[in-house]
Amino acid sequence: MSWAARLVRLYPASLRSRWGAGLEDEARAAGWRRLPNLVVGALDMWVHPVVWPADSAAQRRSRASALVFATGLCGWLLGHIAVEDSLLPENVVHSWAANISDVLVLAGLVLVVPLPRLSVRAMLRLVAQALRRLAVPVVIGGAVYVAANLSTALSPGLRITLLAGWWLALVLGSVQVCTVVAGLDPEDVVAPEPGRLWWGIGMVAAALAVGGGVVLWSTVVDGVTGLLPAVLGGALLVLTVLCGWTLRDLYTLSAD
Repeated sequence: MSWAARLVRLYPASLRSRWGAGLEDEARAAGWRRLPNLVVGALDMWVHPVVWPADSAAQRRSRASALVFATGLCGWLLGHIAVEDSLLPENVVHSWAANISDVLVLAGLVLVVPLPRLSVRAMLRLVAQALRRLAVPVVIGGAVYVAANLSTALSPGLRITLLAGWWLALVLGSVQVCTVVAGLDPEDVVAPEPGRLWWGIGMVAAALAVGGGVVLWSTVVDGVTGLLPAVLGGALLVLTVLCGWTLRDLYTLSAD
């Protein structure tokens, strides 16, 4: 396989099927000078799934749903990293702004996720897929929970092991949930309606903006030091921008 063909494989499948040959020819003609533009173009397409070639508006909404669900879940995980091991003061962790951020992100995730079709076949397929994907993280998380509650005194080594196992279960479970949402069969679910999707994306974006603002504000006003809180706060704001791009893409395509 040529270097141009390997590079084009970075693009989403729907774009490759329509314009892959043209991209390869363009890459070969321009040579290595075209490499940075192709890499940036592939990255840009992955953060704008709404604009990929689609058979229907519902398919575009499903892609937006999967992206925003993954973005919101990632933001939720980053926010909980920020409150672990006293990275932030108690008055920040339990502030009204932090609580609002948690409520908004959960409400937004519920709104953007596709709804299952009301049929036995669809329900059974969805349950089977969820069980297959989530079995490992649930077992790991359950084992950590049981071990933590059975241990009367946690040694430093055991505490680190349990903490690592807990975060492994959370991260692996989040990845698997996002995989399930992204791979939902249109025969089993109904894409979110435009109004519900817009409200859901708006709530997730607001939650991430508030969460990032709270973390960054604490580094300035409350004197929280260290690079990690600042990085986490900045990452939450970057995810907010990603939600904003998705809203803009939906609006642009609906206007057209």
